[in-house]
Amino acid sequence: MFNRKIFNHKCSGLPFPPIFSVMLLCCMMLAPSGVYANCECDDGYCDSVSKTYFEFGERITESCTFTANVSRPSGKTANGYTVGAAGITINGAGYCLDGVSTDNAIVGTNGIYAGKSMGAYNVTIKNLEIKNFWQGIKLRGNGSDDPITGMIVDNCIVHDNGVSGYDAKYEGIWLDVAENCTVQNCTIYNNMQGSGIANGESDSNSFINNEIYGNYKHGIKAWWDSWYLYAGYNDVHDNGWGGINHKSGSNYGTIEYNTCTGNTGPGIQGGIGNSFIGNISSDNVDGTDIDPEDGEPYDRGIGIDCSPGDIGSVQVEDNIACGNQLYDINMGDDIDAIGYYNTCNTTYNFDDSGYDGCTYACDDGFPVAKFYAEDTMVCGDAQFYDQSLVADDATLSWEWDFGDGSSSYAQNPEHTYDTGGIYTVTLTVTMTGGEESGTDSITKEDYITVCPYPGDLDGDTNVDGTDYYYFYTYCINGSAGWCDRNGDGDVNGDDMATLGLMDCRSCN
Repeated sequence: MFNRKIFNHKCSGLPFPPIFSVMLLCCMMLAPSGVYANCECDDGYCDSVSKTYFEFGERITESCTFTANVSRPSGKTANGYTVGAAGITINGAGYCLDGVSTDNAIVGTNGIYAGKSMGAYNVTIKNLEIKNFWQGIKLRGNGSDDPITGMIVDNCIVHDNGVSGYDAKYEGIWLDVAENCTVQNCTIYNNMQGSGIANGESDSNSFINNEIYGNYKHGIKAWWDSWYLYAGYNDVHDNGWGGINHKSGSNYGTIEYNTCTGNTGPGIQGGIGNSFIGNISSDNVDGTDIDPEDGEPYDRGIGIDCSPGDIGSVQVEDNIACGNQLYDINMGDDIDAIGYYNTCNTTYNFDDSGYDGCTYACDDGFPVAKFYAEDTMVCGDAQFYDQSLVADDATLSWEWDFGDGSSSYAQNPEHTYDTGGIYTVTLTVTMTGGEESGTDSITKEDYITVCPYPGDLDGDTNVDGTDYYYFYTYCINGSAGWCDRNGDGDVNGDDMATLGLMDCRSCN
């Protein structure tokens, strides 16, 4: 379900391949005495500092690549780096940015700080390990009317930041007044005071394919005026205050195909308008003994919890919530839950359509056919994943009907659609080899959209941070006719919510 992280933990003392050892030795021999940091400018010269590299504590204004591990020098007390330009890339190249000890730093300092007031937006931070700061990465807007936009954190390892027991919110990665930013393919763990990822007063951010565990508070937390968030394909486990928390005020998001297990407190929680689709939320335990923030419902360790006090509706479809200490699925008294095809045993104020509780029980009625697609809007290639349930002493076989006349008998097939259109997909599973046998099928109507459209917003065949810049430049200022993405007659920031990271504009 999750991509393997290809990342060399050079900070952890693992051996370099021979060719990199020689290159590193040469760099060390050539480096001038007293140089503590190595983020070398990609064009060979850093104009703003009049040298070839940015040192620990400096403001990065050009794309640069780490050539060695970077540790806090004696006497340096501020952020590891600040970001002071738009459209640049900071490539860690698998190296480590090490704060060494928070005892040597000003309270609240970050490994990397990117602020809109400093000119940072559409910046990519990738392939970097960050540890031993008060906070790993902070992305901050310049007030509520000027969010930081288009930031991407990709394939980073962020761990052991914060100070245990310190009474403040210091997170692994903090998005503070941010829009259309992405954290993807990261490993975020053991951050000792806050959450793995925290999101406040921010819209349309995406958290995709991360492993997040062992953090003091939540794995992912979104709070106060965080709208249209997307959390998908994350593995969130063994966090101290719950797994994924789209709490009251964090509304109209999509939480899909995450695995949330072994957390203390709710595995998944959300406010009104959120969609919970295809998640596994199991074995989460009671959080009664936690000293929570005001208004947080930590008095239940449940699979999916929608009871922050909001009034409205949520969509709960095709989730597996089993083995949680109290309720598997809990809904607040004022929540109108629209539920289909969920698997659970214990519920409060929740029913699937036509069922008392969930459609399927956790421990009977096998087999249960379940699946999801990695993307439902594709350029032709679709990857499907089986989530079917089977008895412990039995085995399954699979038969897929992709809706275009093609089929497959693989468990997790990849299929290429040759023609653009909308397709219905059916999975039939057969259980054999145990005390019981049987079959079950699930059909998802109009499930896959194959895009026939060429190009993307800026014509580079990718939907990424530069497209957001393009949108704001040509749509908000120029009000081009095609910019009304949500069809409400107005061209504004709300139209960005429909762009996503993968839509038809990313097809060649």
